[in-house]
Amino acid sequence: MPGGRRPSQHTESRKRAASRARTCATVVHQQFRLVLETGKPADRILAAFFRQNRKFGSTDRRLISALYFAVFRWWGWLQQILPDPTRPIDPHSPTGLAVLYGACLLDDVPAKSILPIWRDELKQGYDLPKDAPQRADSLAQSAKSLCRFFRLVPDSLQPRSLLPEWIWHNLPAISNLARLLAFCQPRPPLWLRAQGGSREALVTDLQAHGFKPQISDTVDAALALRDARPNLYEVPEFTDGRFEVQDLASQVIGLVCAAERKQRWWDACAGAGGKSLQLASMMANTGTVVATEIREYKLLALKKRSRRSRLHNIRTRPWKGRAIPVQAANFDGVLVDAPCTCSGIWRRSPDARWTTPPDEVARISELQADILQRAAAGVRPGGCLVYSTCSLCTGENEAVVTQLLEAESAFTLEPTPHPLTGEATDGMIRVWPYDADCDGVFVARLRRAP
Repeated sequence: MPGGRRPSQHTESRKRAASRARTCATVVHQQFRLVLETGKPADRILAAFFRQNRKFGSTDRRLISALYFAVFRWWGWLQQILPDPTRPIDPHSPTGLAVLYGACLLDDVPAKSILPIWRDELKQGYDLPKDAPQRADSLAQSAKSLCRFFRLVPDSLQPRSLLPEWIWHNLPAISNLARLLAFCQPRPPLWLRAQGGSREALVTDLQAHGFKPQISDTVDAALALRDARPNLYEVPEFTDGRFEVQDLASQVIGLVCAAERKQRWWDACAGAGGKSLQLASMMANTGTVVATEIREYKLLALKKRSRRSRLHNIRTRPWKGRAIPVQAANFDGVLVDAPCTCSGIWRRSPDARWTTPPDEVARISELQADILQRAAAGVRPGGCLVYSTCSLCTGENEAVVTQLLEAESAFTLEPTPHPLTGEATDGMIRVWPYDADCDGVFVARLRRAP
């Protein structure tokens, strides 16, 4: 370099890290605020941003995504760093950077290159550790570290504030509350359902691709991936239909249905059809599964999935209007996986904790009760009706089933063993995230009188 010394490699590396840190802070805070203001799903907001800004490489996208969702996951605590969490945050202010640094402290964010930058900028105002922060082993230790580093009132961070206040008025009595909260924070594994072949052979083949699947001890077809990568959907085992991505708790719903060969089933709220595929597979490609859905594009996705899985016993049909789109009293089983607040999947969608309106349970429970009562007409005499949600709230679960039982005397609960624990139930079953490191769901099995 004429007239001077060439900058050291360390200086150049530091400049790149500082630029990366600044960009990361700007993107995360801006997209985070956009979600809170619009109520739109965080994954869609971020995906749209990346589509419009293709300059970000895979490493930067991974860093921004991890930090973005970590802020949502820990927002119940991180917002206490701010003077006024309702106001937009200056990404490069001390408090704005403190929120991001705190998210790295609490979560598994791949931010080693930029943490020193933020630490240097924050050390004048906060008592941060000299070295990279180490993740704590418990919520109590995490809370203590956050209070110490950011000068919060000791013991001001309570585990229950990691979820919105309204949820506590809607949960059933639960003895394992601390355990529930501890399981709400880590990201869950990606669960797969082996299909059309040996689960053990599938494990061997996935291992050959570098994955490390873990076999479920309780559900025969289930295996978990904690190291899932985007190319999971490119391996031949997926394109050949040997597995479907389906959470373990969702698979439990199919097990409660207990569909048998040559039966007729109606999946009334099929969505993209994960449970339709499970029912069709359980029936060994015999009988018929009629999948209905108000959103026709979801049914198009199901058609593609059923072709890939070589399941030919699925029929799709849109459900529009109040009248049921199938013949009444014509099915051995009807599954109503009702729309809900989705509080049971807040581990996967932590933004929904802060965007779901407090009155949503009351509003949506009326819709659930209406759908269930109409769908019940599809059950033949002696057939079964299965109701499920991925909600933790009593008002969307037990209350909806009880309302149907009071209105329809032909139906009664059918005692059913819990598929994960084997415990006897009256027919109403809950799966909590801590039961098997999975989502939270509710499922009830009812029988119509012959």
